[in-house]
Amino acid sequence: MQLFVLRSAIKVNNQAVSFSVLFYLLFSFNVYAQITPVMNIIREPDFGELVFVPGSCLLDYQTGQVTDLVASNTCINASGTVGKYQLVVNSNTLVSIKILQRDNEGDNLMFVPEGQLVSSVQTIDITPNIAQQINSGATGVITINLGGRLYINQYLNPSSTYHLIKEDGIEWSELP
Repeated sequence: MQLFVLRSAIKVNNQAVSFSVLFYLLFSFNVYAQITPVMNIIREPDFGELVFVPGSCLLDYQTGQVTDLVASNTCINASGTVGKYQLVVNSNTLVSIKILQRDNEGDNLMFVPEGQLVSSVQTIDITPNIAQQINSGATGVITINLGGRLYINQYLNPSSTYHLIKEDGIEWSELP
């Protein structure tokens, strides 16, 4: 913001009287409020009901449809829930995002994510374990739609809890 002061003098009864007139002119007044970037978990991917036998299935990240692969009968529901995560970052910022694959951590379960990174200006298909860059656009909101392939390598304990997205399984940062 630039401030201009205009000084004038007027003669009144042959005496100079000074006064100031202030003009506020906005030539390039830009407000850049920096926000603290945050990731919100809207919902995690869910394949629905499973039979804990060796096999694999696919959760389509666009439709939520679950398909058994290689006739394994591991996933018994025809539909699941697409994972949805939302990053709120500074607008028009380049953001690096890496979605990590969940390898067998000794529990005989593996998850290979598939999905898309979506902003107001770009849509990028996810490649697991590879950092990808996306522009946050004017809104500063990036949505991650996540499905993928689930692999059960050996019989699992049905009374145990298993998480497809491991802690810190989504790495992200704003780039300078």
